Amino acid sequence: MKRHEPAAVRACRLEDIVPNTGVCALVGGEQVAIFRLDDDSVYALGNKDPFSGANVLSRGIVGDLGGDLVVASPVFKQHFSLVSGRCIEDVSVQVPVYAARVEEGFVQVEPRTEIATTCCYCGIGCGVLAKTQNRQIIAVRGDPSHPANRGRLCAKGLSLHKADP
Repeated sequence: MKRHEPAAVRACRLEDIVPNTGVCALVGGEQVAIFRLDDDSVYALGNKDPFSGANVLSRGIVGDLGGDLVVASPVFKQHFSLVSGRCIEDVSVQVPVYAARVEEGFVQVEPRTEIATTCCYCGIGCGVLAKTQNRQIIAVRGDPSHPANRGRLCAKGLSLHKADP
């Protein structure tokens, strides 16, 4: 397997984020909500609210709900864990979580990772690009540079991300 790991993106200066609020940044082509707490720790989640479909989580209210650090969506008010991305009210729903840190006064956010591998379902060995998050496969697509399938996947290959680890 070869990893396609883009370097962390310098999203903004820490001082540009008011404590206990969020901002939105474009990281790896995706909108990411970055939150700063009072202690200058930072968290990053996907900005899209899965219930409304609006890119608004960066405008949500940051707080503590039963010991969990959360952001409340400004649309329908569901709470999402800043650590896991899971919705508190509906644990079957989750938003992407990004690794974030502060270096030299700047917030660094790592884009989601894509790994090149082969499909395990048949003997052909089709090329697959698997997008991972928190060490789990969350999406797959055919590898356009692979000679066996040139970017196309069969129904089995398309379901790789739904298989239990």
